[in-house]
Amino acid sequence: MRTRSGCTVRTAAALLLLSGDPNGTLLAARAAQEIGADFVKTYYSGDPESFHKVVEGCPVPVVVLGGEKTETVEQVFSLVHASIQAGGKGIAIGRNIWEHGKTKAMSRRWSASSARGGR
Repeated sequence: MRTRSGCTVRTAAALLLLSGDPNGTLLAARAAQEIGADFVKTYYSGDPESFHKVVEGCPVPVVVLGGEKTETVEQVFSLVHASIQAGGKGIAIGRNIWEHGKTKAMSRRWSASSARGGR
């Protein structure tokens, strides 16, 4: 993919949703970086300590995916906050913004939240 400035950006996703194994996620994230990914998108491992290991073990930025649709918006914000506190560099969330309705309000809330480190 080329950016507007003409730079080539390579992405890869470490998607081990079914295993839920943080060590497997770390290995997949490293492998993605080793084949040229500029950043890695992956699911949150479930707790800050294990996600921190994934982030620390991957030489490129790690962003967290939103995963399955949550019951409440607060659950998503909690996941985002925990991933950023563990060292994640951003989010790649769609479903949990679009399917909660009021997309414009959600986008504003996400923007304000990211400025506060995911809160």
